[in-house]
Amino acid sequence: MFKGENGAIFVVDMKSIVNVSPNGLVVRVVAYLVEGDDFNPNDLIPLAFDCKNFVEVVTKASSERVRLVQERVKELAAIEHRKGAFRD
Repeated sequence: MFKGENGAIFVVDMKSIVNVSPNGLVVRVVAYLVEGDDFNPNDLIPLAFDCKNFVEVVTKASSERVRLVQERVKELAAIEHRKGAFRD
């Protein structure tokens, strides 16, 4: 769990980190913006990237929210990717 620049709280689902390419270079991970007590699927932020550049962001979350979380998510997932902790 971490806070974005604007104080928004995000959670990265570390179990969601998976290899999604045959060459092992693209990682997918899901982050969630925590707002209130109820789950809101619109606050899920699935990301796929190569630990250098983002490849794809498919979400209903605003681009501002994605921007707040993408670098931190990229950092966490890239660390797990380098450790070989992700699933195929």
